[in-house]
Amino acid sequence: MRASSKAYEDVACHCSEYLPVQKDNVSNCSNCDKKSCVTCRHFDTDKSFCKIDLYDRIVRNHHIDEEE
Repeated sequence: MRASSKAYEDVACHCSEYLPVQKDNVSNCSNCDKKSCVTCRHFDTDKSFCKIDLYDRIVRNHHIDEEE
């Protein structure tokens, strides 16, 4: 992972494009109130990368600490 779990959660909470991954109308998150980049459709889990390139901008704009 590129960042801490908390950073991924903070970024997802501030992301207007967050979409939980769903397959056959089943979501990949057990607690959908708790957002995270890793449960978003736009997140490439193999590369730990936001496919729509919003992660870095949100970290910068909201002063999110990427370290644990």
